[in-house]
Amino acid sequence: MKGKMISRIGAALLSCAVIATSLPSTAVVKAVSGPGFNYGEALRDTIIFYDANKCGKDAGENNFFDWRGACHTTDGADVGLDLTGGYHDCGDHVKFGITEGYAASILEWSYYRYKDIFERTGNSEKMLQQLKHFTDYFLKCHPTSDVFYYQCGDGTTDHSYWGPPEEQTTSRPTMFKADSSNAASDVLGESAAALALMYLNYNDIDPEYSEKCLTAAKELYNMGKSNQGLSNAQGFYYSSTYKDDLAWAATWLYTITKDQSYLDDAAAFVIEPGSGLPLEDKWTMCWDDMFIPAEIRLYEITGDQIYKNALAANINFWENGIETTPGGLKFLNSWGVLRYSAAEAMVALIYSEDTGDEGALNLAKSQIDYILGDNPENMSYVIGYGSKWPAHPHHRAANGYTYIDNGNLKPAKNLLLGGLMGGPDSSDHYNDDGSQYQCTETGIDYDAGLLGALAGLEKIYGSADKTLDTVMTPTTTTFDRSKPADITIPTEFNGNEIDSVVNGAVPLTKGTDYTVTDNAVIISKSYLSAQTGDSVTLMFLTTGGKIPKITITYGSSGDDGSSSSSGSSSSGSSGGTQPGTLEVQMFNGNTSPVTNGIMPKFRLINTGNSPIQLADIKLRYYYTSDGSQQQNFWCDWSSVGSSNVSGRFEKLPSAKESADSYLEISFSSAAGSIAPGEAIEVQARFSKSDWTNYDQSNDYSFNATDNSYVDWNKVTAYSGDNLIWGVEPQ
Repeated sequence: MKGKMISRIGAALLSCAVIATSLPSTAVVKAVSGPGFNYGEALRDTIIFYDANKCGKDAGENNFFDWRGACHTTDGADVGLDLTGGYHDCGDHVKFGITEGYAASILEWSYYRYKDIFERTGNSEKMLQQLKHFTDYFLKCHPTSDVFYYQCGDGTTDHSYWGPPEEQTTSRPTMFKADSSNAASDVLGESAAALALMYLNYNDIDPEYSEKCLTAAKELYNMGKSNQGLSNAQGFYYSSTYKDDLAWAATWLYTITKDQSYLDDAAAFVIEPGSGLPLEDKWTMCWDDMFIPAEIRLYEITGDQIYKNALAANINFWENGIETTPGGLKFLNSWGVLRYSAAEAMVALIYSEDTGDEGALNLAKSQIDYILGDNPENMSYVIGYGSKWPAHPHHRAANGYTYIDNGNLKPAKNLLLGGLMGGPDSSDHYNDDGSQYQCTETGIDYDAGLLGALAGLEKIYGSADKTLDTVMTPTTTTFDRSKPADITIPTEFNGNEIDSVVNGAVPLTKGTDYTVTDNAVIISKSYLSAQTGDSVTLMFLTTGGKIPKITITYGSSGDDGSSSSSGSSSSGSSGGTQPGTLEVQMFNGNTSPVTNGIMPKFRLINTGNSPIQLADIKLRYYYTSDGSQQQNFWCDWSSVGSSNVSGRFEKLPSAKESADSYLEISFSSAAGSIAPGEAIEVQARFSKSDWTNYDQSNDYSFNATDNSYVDWNKVTAYSGDNLIWGVEPQ
């Protein structure tokens, strides 16, 4: 179950207002109080949250969470289409059209309005990944100009399952579609707005893709306008009206095309019949109400006072006409209360930017600060932010258990970083119980408004300096159970601090389990000795930049100094370099999808306690050869000497989807060794003898995104015949 069945009709007939993306404003807003919280850090975490709800064949790609992978890979097969992709709704695995469209359009709007903030905080790349995952799915759902599929998965069947989405075997029917016989103007409006905004956000990156999004946006809008009516969601969601959604889409289509008919449509759709004026909304933006966002856009486009009056009435309602808890939370509805206060914070923040209203800014900041920890529970309602947060999110993938032995009620195995909980009751008390889903569930619609509000507050209160990453090396190391010792991880903080260190979903205790110095983090031997299993991966929740992770493998050494790992090992001889003692980093010097020269650059780091003889080491880079021509290898530079590095080409015994060949790099004895804690580099290049092109975009080992060394497990390293680093293509 989830907080879905609350609509404006079901909640005292109040109307719900969603924030509209605005053009850059000229109003000057005075910072009314100090920052108090690190909004940039919370923004990063909220963007990451969407990885937890990704669906499809590529759900595990570029995914922050190692407990997520490919799932529901046959969605759409029952209608002869590939409808994989998109996002699961909340703590379940249904893809509902109304929340998918709502969340996508609000996230797109946030990026459009605050693009400079995403870039300054180092979050643009991840944000664009999330946005494109939405719109890729919408384009799949729109196979022809007059059809749009908008729900995959039966809500009733889906809710009977509790477990990871990767293991779900229950049926996944394609439930509903919009066409000339089946109206769904609400879903079509939300989805059209998201696609139109993607045109604006992506046009300088991929104009061809952006045009596809714009074409689809126009077609979906026309479908919704020509056959007006509400969508179906099996009763899990009830829309009150579709006019707000069409108005929202029309404002963005006007922004792009300057076609007056779109602006006329938007203005007509927001009119309240009784007064002849724009609706004065006493709710806030949500999946069921986009009037406020549409009116924000209309005010920004036209400057007409009637829209400002409608917006001011909404702000006044939130400031003076709504129940407020003793701790200061504006309490609109008990089911997922924080999604509403977060959404109104985004609305109020944009209103303050457009009008200079300091009271609206105060309203926005007070609600976000409450969410981040300024509340009677002294706890963040965003998981992973600060030092204390809920432990029982109602989320199947994060929970990691099944219904057996009430596993669904246990503390989550996995950290649902960035997830916004439903929230407390009207007395500010939070019930951290997985069965109380009104309080403990999160969702793609919950985080959407929060994300926009955080970006806006970061613009006002954040540092003007570009956020740098915390660098921790090495990223893999070993712990000797027979000779336990603290593990010191050299760290370049680059202006950041560490809020928490987490193992799974459980925070370590600062000062006991770990300590922090000016240039290192030290994990105590007592903590490491108490852990079970073959390895432990620790996550370092920093105040900014990318979040480092360190994997510690367990082993033991005998009296003669020989060591053994408690984990599994590859077949082959037991001598030579052991797994966990060599770390391989890589990036591609040429990231063009189509190129006549592939340029992998490697860094090999000795994370063990003994020298590594390079003559024993081989590296493999996997790719598709795209032909049968002879190939040539060059070592352009190496810290051990180019003449001591050689390469050969081999075909895989069985071709894989992303690789049929590999380049194997080896070293002569003159290359010497890598001392413990030291590293060597190899800058390689290879081409076909006739200089024809490779398409490296789908190559297994290709790193398309990084321009400096990163740990890369899609290249492999061997000591003799033993695999000691990486994962071979399957």
